[in-house]
Amino acid sequence: MKPIATSAVLCFFLLGGSVPACDSGDGDSDCDCDPDRCQACYEGVCRSTCWVDISTCRDGRCVGPSCDPPCDHSACETCDEWSCMSTCGEGSVCDGDGHCVPAENCDPVADTGCPEGEHCLTFLHSGTELLWGCFEPSAEPAYPGEPCVTYGHPHDNCLGGAMCLSDRDGAAWCVKLCRAGDASACAGAYPDGEGGFVDGLCDLSLDVGETDIWGCSLPE
Repeated sequence: MKPIATSAVLCFFLLGGSVPACDSGDGDSDCDCDPDRCQACYEGVCRSTCWVDISTCRDGRCVGPSCDPPCDHSACETCDEWSCMSTCGEGSVCDGDGHCVPAENCDPVADTGCPEGEHCLTFLHSGTELLWGCFEPSAEPAYPGEPCVTYGHPHDNCLGGAMCLSDRDGAAWCVKLCRAGDASACAGAYPDGEGGFVDGLCDLSLDVGETDIWGCSLPE
């Protein structure tokens, strides 16, 4: 009786119903496998090189296990070796819809240089680099000194010229940005709780990469 499943038919099922990528030889010939799907030829059949339930294929690489919590694809994140990493390279930012776009040449301290209706917002890129770009502001913006929230978008709900940072107790609040050695941006930066404002001190290092962007701390 003639066998029903040739290697080509077996390949069809292994690839989830896609066009067979293997030949129909006797197992000693080469396969026409797809490296972008992490496939390799084994006994005439294209098989995945990733471990089942341990890693998955992404752009020709086996990565995983799955990140927990899951990565936010709208924030241009991908799971790479147990961590959510940004897919945007140097000089680009995420537009909040999963697309990497060139970073705008705006001023993150003065919040200038953006088209009308947008603000120069600052955020951490992969946790190691400070980037900024022009984005539409949050529908519920937070002012410097107020509690803030970091969304799945690359930025938070702080107004332009500020960014959301956590203190030692884990509470997140909007910090007014300044440039190292220049406290002018800290003038009247924070509310005093009585209807007025107090000056901050430009002495809060963000400890992120090589940048002169610092934060204004409240005077003790």
